[in-house]
Amino acid sequence: MTVIPTATYNGLPTLVLSEIIGRRLFDITMKHGEDEEFKRKLEEVYKALTRYGVVHGDTKLDNAIDVGDRVMLIDLEQAEIDETEWERSTNKGNARGLLRDLQLNRQCEDEARQREEKRLKEKAEVKAERRKYSRKSPIYHSSNIY
Repeated sequence: MTVIPTATYNGLPTLVLSEIIGRRLFDITMKHGEDEEFKRKLEEVYKALTRYGVVHGDTKLDNAIDVGDRVMLIDLEQAEIDETEWERSTNKGNARGLLRDLQLNRQCEDEARQREEKRLKEKAEVKAERRKYSRKSPIYHSSNIY
């Protein structure tokens, strides 16, 4: 985690924030095979907070932004000071929880895609069946009978 310059305001340490350009994890469908990469990114950012003695406090996919090589956290208003080491920290659970949310989103997307593929396949089968029967039986009209 990089802290962009620090400043003081009314004698208190203050962070200077910058614009973050990336995609919220909520808007991302993690591809199969990306689990380890996102696990690394999430653990990296939460370990950094833990080193500074901070617990995020508002852990959800909306508050994490993928900026390519790392994940950045936003909405730190609910952050709390906590000196717990990484292995016992809430942040470790936060990283795991967000990864699990990403996996669940991917699973939902996969299931929706499978349902749509099944629906389209069934529709094509019904259409093919109709064509098959419409070719088999000629239509007889009373005017065709001698």
